[in-house]
Amino acid sequence: MSAATPAQAADVLRPYLDLGFTGFTFNNSLYRTSEQVGLLGELLKTIGG
Repeated sequence: MSAATPAQAADVLRPYLDLGFTGFTFNNSLYRTSEQVGLLGELLKTIGG
């Protein structure tokens, strides 16, 4: 299974946001390259973070 795109991940997280969740914790040890961190930034922009 490949990793989700920021848009795909946002689609998964959006129902939780709609229910009132205000934050998520990402396992920083999994994101080691600047490209991976950049993708997390894109995700946060997509969900309005």
